[in-house]
Amino acid sequence: MNCKQFFYMTEFSSNTIEIIKLNEKNSCLTSKFDCGTNDLNDFIANDALPQQNEAINVTFLWFSKINHDLLGYITLCTDSIHLFGEKKEEMKKIGIHYK
Repeated sequence: MNCKQFFYMTEFSSNTIEIIKLNEKNSCLTSKFDCGTNDLNDFIANDALPQQNEAINVTFLWFSKINHDLLGYITLCTDSIHLFGEKKEEMKKIGIHYK
């Protein structure tokens, strides 16, 4: 593993973090975000808001209440799970019913 692939985890208490949905006003703050992974940096800077506007996903930005730095983000993607045959029956047996 090289240094660029290593992700440093820092713990923050919930009362020091503010979570805000990505929008036109705060999207300018995403261009300077750097988590050490180019694809993730590019996504938040260039793709997250357009995809959110197209109802493909929704992104929430995590800010420090102390210094207002962008700490990270979470993107929830719109998708579905399609199960057929044996796998669908297996899920039903354990109480998970997909339509």
